[in-house]
Amino acid sequence: GYTDRYPGFFHGQNVDVTGVPSGIYDLVHRVNESMLLRELRYDNDAASVRIRLRWAAGAPKVTVLRSCTGGATC
Repeated sequence: GYTDRYPGFFHGQNVDVTGVPSGIYDLVHRVNESMLLRELRYDNDAASVRIRLRWAAGAPKVTVLRSCTGGATC
């Protein structure tokens, strides 16, 4: 029954893609991975997005291809 909401680009919530080659990637967010917090359900502790990373003139361009709130794989 509790939630924490954070604005986009909140400190510590970024991924450095310097040196990462262009391609399609799954970015996975997991919580309570070691299961130290007691929960009613553990099957909703991951979410993912499939992204395309491209480089143009030395700058990264990221396109979200799919968002999967119900699991670690898209």
